[in-house]
Amino acid sequence: MQTMNGYKDKSDGILVEMTLLGNNKAFEELVIRYEGKVKGTAYKFTKNRFSAEDASQDAFVCAWVKLDSLKDRSKFGSWVCSIAKNCALSLVRHYSHVYGDISFETLENAVLSGSGNNADIAEPYRQDTELCEAVEALSEKIRETVKLHYFEEMSVEDIAKKKNIPIGTVKWRLAQGRKRLRKEYGVMENNGNCTMVQKVMDQVEQLKRWNLKKDKTGFESVYRQLLKKVEAMEESKQKYYAMAEVLARGYWWISGERSDEMLSSIKISAEKSFNEDIMMFIICAEWSKYKDSDRIKYMEEVQAPYLIQNGFKKALGYLYFWLAYECCEKNLLEKGIGYFKKVTDSLPKSDGLYAAALAAIRAEEKIFDEGIPPYSCRARGETLEYIGGRLILDLSPGFGRGEAVNSDVFSNCACCDSIIYDEKIKAGDGFTANDENIRLIQLKEGKAIAPSEEKARVICKSKGVRVETPSGVYENCTCYIFEGDYYGLKYCETYFCRKVGIVKQIVEGNGKREEWLLYKCRINGGDEIIPFSEGNRWEYCLVQDNGKRFETENVFEIVHSDSGRAVISSYCCIREI
Repeated sequence: MQTMNGYKDKSDGILVEMTLLGNNKAFEELVIRYEGKVKGTAYKFTKNRFSAEDASQDAFVCAWVKLDSLKDRSKFGSWVCSIAKNCALSLVRHYSHVYGDISFETLENAVLSGSGNNADIAEPYRQDTELCEAVEALSEKIRETVKLHYFEEMSVEDIAKKKNIPIGTVKWRLAQGRKRLRKEYGVMENNGNCTMVQKVMDQVEQLKRWNLKKDKTGFESVYRQLLKKVEAMEESKQKYYAMAEVLARGYWWISGERSDEMLSSIKISAEKSFNEDIMMFIICAEWSKYKDSDRIKYMEEVQAPYLIQNGFKKALGYLYFWLAYECCEKNLLEKGIGYFKKVTDSLPKSDGLYAAALAAIRAEEKIFDEGIPPYSCRARGETLEYIGGRLILDLSPGFGRGEAVNSDVFSNCACCDSIIYDEKIKAGDGFTANDENIRLIQLKEGKAIAPSEEKARVICKSKGVRVETPSGVYENCTCYIFEGDYYGLKYCETYFCRKVGIVKQIVEGNGKREEWLLYKCRINGGDEIIPFSEGNRWEYCLVQDNGKRFETENVFEIVHSDSGRAVISSYCCIREI
């Protein structure tokens, strides 16, 4: 596997130091560099390549969690291989503990080799009621594959032929089945402190995903349980990182948790773990206690020196962004634009703040040059990412001025738990957002039958959706219909064209109805539904039929793209003619 992140020439020691400073791309390079050796080490003990892959994954996660304990940074390779050995041995021991003299690996190797009496080997599994119940709880396709392989003694190749699927798919389903069964069946319960920390950190990452859900019902219970686990962790940088992340979300989403004491605890944890994201939240909470010129003075004279002294570069960029905004609000446009430029000078293109600052500079310079405020204005940085076949939107900081206009075509169609697009759903299928009041329906090449929920609509389209725009005519488009109530937005009909992006959108909300058409675009590369390549640019025009006439400039441009993730500078200025 070739590296794609630009760290290929750096030494192990440098990569370890960069990881400890919060650079996850540096750790990705370490994984790429040593994954072969780590899998090979694990295989010596598991004697099975699929279990070796599981053990190697555990080893890298454990290494990330305990990275600050590695004294000789240059010895990362040998260190992570020793962890892989322990993970592999633990895997073997716990299989033996649960199944006695038989394990999934024993069964799997016998089936793959065709040796031995497979029926005799499989019989203990069939008679194990608890295991059978755990198998039945698996998802349909994984359950079926596990049964065929382990209970019906079919080889991977035979399953692939029977189900008419690739061999790799069979192997993947078996690997997923084993992981789930270990979790449910107790095989991996006693892997020591490393696995406990790993599980807690995984749960922290899951907790962070609650920001994508509008409805926070059930959050408090999850929060309380996880907080106890974090408090029980040994003193480490990882503990304080987890503590800052968990406490911050309790502060945001649980009534009664907000207090100066809580804020102080979060700040201490963020300082000890060098958690830039949580530090951004802290400084925002602090400056919010001030107003007007006092706020600007506090940000310039207290917060900026503190962040510079303690090395919080990302949080400093965040501070500069909102300091710029405050200055522009007070009509200090030149000073504000200067601070926006400090953001672009200090942060990388991969940061959403960089994209937001680019958009803000364009907006404020336009206002400065023309001398009059627009009818509506938007400046924002947006991060799009493909996760598990879904295109997810994560909004970075930004602002709007003037009349509320639904001009952000990406945000408009991301009302369902921040999902813009799902590659897995078929024509007529849909899904429901977490709060159950929002539904999304897909139409493609024909009739669409909406889901059965009472608020979903039944919509029919002619076969083969064709969309005409000023940019051109687009065939075989896919249409998503959103309906519900998301902060005033009631309805959104979005047309996607693969390798082009969004070509048309009709949106209703906040007392307005707008129709946006692709006016012109520049596509440098990418074959996704929203193609990801630096420099890709889309400009939309407003269809005007309400008697008013507007001059619109609604532009989205990718300023950075890497590994299924894109950062977009989003700018809109609307003037009434």
